[in-house]
Amino acid sequence: IYSLLPLLSDPGDGYPYFMQSEAWVDKQLSTALASWAELRHDTILYAKQSYTWRLTSVPDLVRGYVEPVPALYARLASLCNMMTTGLDSRTLLSPLMQYKLQQLQDLLLNLQTISIKELEGTPLTDEEYRLIEGSGKLLGDIVAMPTDDLITSDADDDMAVIADVHTDPNAEEVLEEGVGRPSVILVAVLVNGELILTQGGVMSYYEFTWPMDDRLTDEAWQEMLDNEEEPPLPSWTESFVIEWDNVIVALAASPVKIREK
Repeated sequence: IYSLLPLLSDPGDGYPYFMQSEAWVDKQLSTALASWAELRHDTILYAKQSYTWRLTSVPDLVRGYVEPVPALYARLASLCNMMTTGLDSRTLLSPLMQYKLQQLQDLLLNLQTISIKELEGTPLTDEEYRLIEGSGKLLGDIVAMPTDDLITSDADDDMAVIADVHTDPNAEEVLEEGVGRPSVILVAVLVNGELILTQGGVMSYYEFTWPMDDRLTDEAWQEMLDNEEEPPLPSWTESFVIEWDNVIVALAASPVKIREK
């Protein structure tokens, strides 16, 4: 939770225009709550099977952009270091986990450096752009684990998860906290003096009551999403959410107006 707190801080002066709007603050709150909901869900660790990536030709360099929240990356990197030290001192750290934690820590420190350069207006190097482009694959490699005899299901490969976090026996209801499918976010950012419309992914957060005698499982929640039977997003997300083919747009987060056609 401590690592997520920078998402809830007021960026203040010096940060990009799009981060200083009320809509962006609401977006950050949604992301933090979705992360918290996933933490509440993950009382059991799930491992995904590792695999080898297919070799292809080298693609053209994509000029990516990192959301500049240096404190977030610094705290997550510190958490990796704390986990490594703590597990190692108790002889619970396998060579594989040590390697993966070091990979994650190095990535987070690099993202911290990149985000600081973005805030300072310092151009990124080609190597840093390659790091941004390959960060998704790297994260996939880090979380992938040999499954061996572990039992997994299709639900484990879906990021949509649900957990009931509170029970009201009087109303015979539980409070469900859910992470939905990822949505697309469009944000106008200033890169090297040029205003560019960027596209990325963002977590979706759900909070609703449900009958206590029918507590939702991940499979049931994912089926609701597949059938478009999920409850509406929290009302306060209306400041940045457009129901437009599952596209989330931070309307008030940039000087660029995006109109639905």
